[in-house]
Amino acid sequence: MHPDGSLFAYYNDKTGCVSVYSLQQKAEVTSAKMPHANVTALAFSENGYHMATGTKDGEIKLWDLRKATDFATLTAAGPVEDLSFDHSGHYLAAGSVKGADVYHFHGKTSLSEVAYFDATGSALAWLNDATGLVVADGADVKTYGQA
Repeated sequence: MHPDGSLFAYYNDKTGCVSVYSLQQKAEVTSAKMPHANVTALAFSENGYHMATGTKDGEIKLWDLRKATDFATLTAAGPVEDLSFDHSGHYLAAGSVKGADVYHFHGKTSLSEVAYFDATGSALAWLNDATGLVVADGADVKTYGQA
């Protein structure tokens, strides 16, 4: 869901497209073909200008929704299960069966060496000001950083 509540993004496995749907217009406003990808996670940035998509292959694409184009590709530790932007838009967390990685959004670089979490990341949520990350793996919930 877009931060302002006006847009909804989803992956259509029949067409292989990520679509953005306007709740006000009750219509698709843009879509992008994702060749050879099974999208498993989507997240809007805090300002709604960007979106991240994650795949079973561990590929994370960053999108500029104003231009309807992708502008960067990141690689996760494994198949992506969840994506979450922090509230400032500086960081993107990607949860996979192999753990949770943190990326610097503007630098498009992985911070995994200093911010790799030893937990399977099936659900992620940032704490205020990106001071910590909550990671749930289906059986346990762990908080990393300040709670």
